[in-house]
Amino acid sequence: MSDHVHPAFHQLRDRLIGALEADQIDAGTVASYVGALAKGDTHTQHELPPDLIDTLRRTAWLMFSRSVDLDGRWIAMAPMYLAFARAGQMSWADIFHELQTLEAHATDHGGWEAISTRHGGELADWVARGLSSVGIDDTRHEALGRAAEDRLKNAILNGDWEAVPLPGPDADGARGALSLLEPEAAHRIYALWMTAEAHMGSARWAEAITALDEAAGLGPEVFETFVRRARARFGSEDRTRAGADLERALALHPTCASARAMRAELRAVIRDMEGSLADWSVAIQVAPHEIAYRVGRAYTHLAMGRLGEALADLDAAVKAAPDDTTPLYNRADILVRMGRLDDALADYDTVLDKAEDDPQALLNRGTVLMMQQRHGLAVDDFRRVTELRPLHAMGWAKRAAAHLSTGAAWACWLDALTAMALAEWDWPHRDRVEQMVHAAISAIGAGHDAEGCTEALEQRAKLLRERATTHQQITFADLIDTHLPTEGLAFHLVRMNLYLVHKRWEQVTKAAHDALAVADDNLAARLALVQVHLHTGKPQKGLELADEMLHHTHDLPVADQFALHLCRGRLLSTLQRFDHAVESMEQALKVDPGRADVQFYRGVNLDLAGRQQEAIEAYTASIELDDTFAAAWFNRACEHAVLGQKEPALRDLERACTLEPKWATAARTDSYFSSLHGDDAFQQLVDRFHPVHAPS
Repeated sequence: MSDHVHPAFHQLRDRLIGALEADQIDAGTVASYVGALAKGDTHTQHELPPDLIDTLRRTAWLMFSRSVDLDGRWIAMAPMYLAFARAGQMSWADIFHELQTLEAHATDHGGWEAISTRHGGELADWVARGLSSVGIDDTRHEALGRAAEDRLKNAILNGDWEAVPLPGPDADGARGALSLLEPEAAHRIYALWMTAEAHMGSARWAEAITALDEAAGLGPEVFETFVRRARARFGSEDRTRAGADLERALALHPTCASARAMRAELRAVIRDMEGSLADWSVAIQVAPHEIAYRVGRAYTHLAMGRLGEALADLDAAVKAAPDDTTPLYNRADILVRMGRLDDALADYDTVLDKAEDDPQALLNRGTVLMMQQRHGLAVDDFRRVTELRPLHAMGWAKRAAAHLSTGAAWACWLDALTAMALAEWDWPHRDRVEQMVHAAISAIGAGHDAEGCTEALEQRAKLLRERATTHQQITFADLIDTHLPTEGLAFHLVRMNLYLVHKRWEQVTKAAHDALAVADDNLAARLALVQVHLHTGKPQKGLELADEMLHHTHDLPVADQFALHLCRGRLLSTLQRFDHAVESMEQALKVDPGRADVQFYRGVNLDLAGRQQEAIEAYTASIELDDTFAAAWFNRACEHAVLGQKEPALRDLERACTLEPKWATAARTDSYFSSLHGDDAFQQLVDRFHPVHAPS
């Protein structure tokens, strides 16, 4: 992509798609979140991993705040994308791709022209009403929306129905029904439909139904209103009234394809299969190019055990839409059920010819290859699945099974543990995967050298640290302990490091002692115990161990050298040996001089040692490394105040409060500012800020 593309695109896309594919969140919920966040609503009804919530916040910012050289068009399109995602018309990967295209071509508008051509009438409609639904105030965007809305209103009032965007197989019928009304009423009903669509795009079903109730009152003879209200009621899980709306729509327009399709689905749910087939057949007759209807009827046939009829429908769907991979997926599924594995494999091959990185096609093809005992090829497909969907438990489970079948016991053990760590607690495949773990351990054999698995194990732990939730990472570490294949040092160190990241000190202690039982001179395990003692209130014990390790400092990796000196400095500080703490922190800074936080802690200890001027220098060094470090600004202000340096004290305090208003509250009572508490300039400064948190 062009240099214009914001670097967040790739990271956000990968994280979001990974979460969707791992079933951490569904596409509709993403759309609801992003729409709510765009309006400043940060309250959520779902518990999600913090990194995923952050991803959704950044996605909302990306969609609703960036419009470089695009005259607001990007922002105006965002509600359209949300609705498309909610309705399944576009995947989030496709949405990110289009937004990237817009930004990449911001200067020449080439991306805009391609996208406006692709979405046609829907785009104009969504631009017209999208802005009001997300509460954006920029006047450029409002003007754009008003202009499009005016054009649409004029088209309706002048009877130019071809210019009115209405997607779907019943569009002409809906336009015809509206055209029989008074123009003002027709325009109002159309506007209410669009309002309802915006609400449905954010899963606000009650608001959508309210808008459609008004539309039904204005034009009770317009079938399309009842089709849309049925869809909203399906969304709110009110099937009874949804069914009633469909009956009303069909009474007004018996060949309404979308109503027939929805009723077919409803009838299948209540096991009225013959009725479902009849509705699908009418929908197909009315709209033969709607591939989804043939797929729907195929699965109704399948539910009735009619594999031949299901296959015939899918054959027709593939023939009608040879470039659409969905019918190929579905046909392959039927072919597998019929035992025609070679034919199913051919369909998956065709899908992958069109989309070589389609993870579901790879997963399905790998499964068929396993059924054909072609385990080596299956491993290749499943490996690619886990590369594309690293948090997908079933991909790892399938890969583990393929490895077991090829005799790769270590790989099976590692993949199976990964699958169990990523899966939900009630995952129905857990027992089967655990059986694979035991089979792998038996194949490895007690006491077998684990060196060949060490690098793969460390890489897997790294992957989980970067992508998985805290719970998943801890579960993986626990599973290693529970299903230890041998007393290899690497297994204990991987557990220990995962626990360290999340400050699970009890588990860190056990893993470190397990590692030392295998190799009593292991410095990484000893360093971990130093950190445990620091954080569990045993400073003297921690210092003794840290002092022992000083003789082996040069045997440690650079990162561990830094950690040892920093931990030792903090232990000394806890023991009130402030001058020695400063010395240890200076050793840490020799290893990594770019750490603003260590300069800050050095300043704290210099202050406690009574070395105020040196403390100022340490805080200055911290600020030079990170000028947004509010605590460093505050502490430097404290030192200036104690030394009677009023003007620099007030300047530093103002900067701290600007970054974090809570420091105004701290300054009111902090003894370091006692000489300034009666000073008018000091009082005016702290009164300007409105703190929202107590000082930490």
